[in-house]
Amino acid sequence: MQQRASRWPFVLFWLAHTAGLFGDVLFNAGMMWFVYQRTGSALATTGVPLADVLARVLVGMVAGSLADRRARARWMAQLQALKAVLVALALLGLQQGWLQPWMTYALTLGFSSLNALYEPVYPALLPGLVPEAWLTQANAVVHVSRTLAFGLSWLLGGYLLTRLAPQHVAALNLAALAVAVAGYLWLHGVLGESMPVAQARLGPDRVLQDLRTGTAWLWRHPWLRSLLWISLPGWLTLGLWGPLQLVFLDRIFQAGASAWGVMQAAFFLSGLVGALLASAWQGRLPWREGQWAAGVALLHGLLTVLYGLAPNLGVVLSSVVLAGATDPFFLAARDAVLQAVTPDDLRGRVLAVWNILAALSMATSYLLLGALAEQVPLRVLYTASGVVITLVYAGLTYFTPLTQAQVGSEKA
Repeated sequence: MQQRASRWPFVLFWLAHTAGLFGDVLFNAGMMWFVYQRTGSALATTGVPLADVLARVLVGMVAGSLADRRARARWMAQLQALKAVLVALALLGLQQGWLQPWMTYALTLGFSSLNALYEPVYPALLPGLVPEAWLTQANAVVHVSRTLAFGLSWLLGGYLLTRLAPQHVAALNLAALAVAVAGYLWLHGVLGESMPVAQARLGPDRVLQDLRTGTAWLWRHPWLRSLLWISLPGWLTLGLWGPLQLVFLDRIFQAGASAWGVMQAAFFLSGLVGALLASAWQGRLPWREGQWAAGVALLHGLLTVLYGLAPNLGVVLSSVVLAGATDPFFLAARDAVLQAVTPDDLRGRVLAVWNILAALSMATSYLLLGALAEQVPLRVLYTASGVVITLVYAGLTYFTPLTQAQVGSEKA
């Protein structure tokens, strides 16, 4: 797709994408709240995010194949419209009283399957909306929308769910998705998209071949291979910054849920500031995208060590704020390199493989670290994990061409 100097297509994309993200979080929050209200069971409530993860891994296998075989803006509009249909079903069930907890799992599975199809499409489309020189900053702006949508929808959704009936949240969810559909259809018209050149019919053999093609491109390209290696330790230790954070604060500082809520808010607010700074600075400072990625990864390894050794909650909070503020710099640089060095007709498949690897690694992180937390002292687990990933990051920075990765330069 031809790159454009006009910012209007990107603005349309940003508005539609942000509205869709807002709807996604409202849906998941509403479903979890409904199940908990009906069952009072923590185990039953965790079935909602479990259905989400399951769908992302299984459906993600065909997502890249479809992303490279569709007019992307129109395909995103269709996916958002199908999500709106599922929300409308949930709304109808809430109003008429027939919605049951087990039905929410089926709705979540369908909703998350559509999200899994969507996830490789929008980053595959993005390089066609902006000049390559703007690509890193454009990715940073996308992360601003992600942070805003997730933060505002959790805050607003939590407020509404405690004061209004779930159907009112579902109605707001439906409105957000309608905005996303309209925005993507408008973008489709602005771009004048046509269907990609006809390819072989999509079937099981074709899907497997597409997965092999995406994997081969990731592995063959030295910059992408380096990015994959430096992303893997972060995915595998993500559990330290998620559910285990609550356990750490409770067991080490006897701080409990209130301190955990403060840490989550601090991470969200610092992430928003970081995303805004990344959108303003990246592309203007004299550092390559690979240098941004390597530098932030090393910092996050050291912050994990600091977190594990923290003598008080103030040090814990400082490490959380620094991690949140610098994370968007890593994500924007990583995504820009992924997009810039991958051909347009292959980008959806490569990004789908990347998303599958990330989801599998994160699921492994939650299971493995959760089991270790019952056997190993938490300070030891955090500190040892931080030391190991810092050494891995340092080795990857020194022994791989990661720091040479730069958008706009000659492709490696």
